[in-house]
Amino acid sequence: MNYARIENNKALEVFRVPEGFNLADCMHPDVAKLFTKVPDNVTAGSLFNSGTWDIYEPPIELPPNPLTWASAAPEYFWIDVGPFFDRFGAKALAITRSEDADVRGLVTLLLPRKYIDLKRSDLPQLVGILQAKGLITVAELAAALNQVTTDYERHVKGLPQPADDEAAA
Repeated sequence: MNYARIENNKALEVFRVPEGFNLADCMHPDVAKLFTKVPDNVTAGSLFNSGTWDIYEPPIELPPNPLTWASAAPEYFWIDVGPFFDRFGAKALAITRSEDADVRGLVTLLLPRKYIDLKRSDLPQLVGILQAKGLITVAELAAALNQVTTDYERHVKGLPQPADDEAAA
């Protein structure tokens, strides 16, 4: 048997009393007075309207879409400057001590920043200078620009890691 606490013709709380029990067996008698017997199909949120119940059916909650690199927020692609240079491995030292004016300009542009935005549209062209000068290979350039980041690399720490292993286009 179902009972509901009703206010303004709306069922606020609904619960079932097991057969063989009275409502007062389940709760304090003063609280039991607040509840009314209702049909079995009445749910919390149902409305009593003109002698009949309009049964409330809660919306079906779909599980959230899993986080992917394609749906990741911009801060997933902001990596700290140190980890960005770590992507060059042992070649990072040759890059940072290069006497080439273009390479020095690039390093001077990157080092004072709080983070590198891997989505920045001119980043491939800027870092491409290193490949053009022969300091890194095409594969190393691609690895440095890879938009898949780790918590260690990211400027914003503690973000959940996206489910897929591919970067957004």
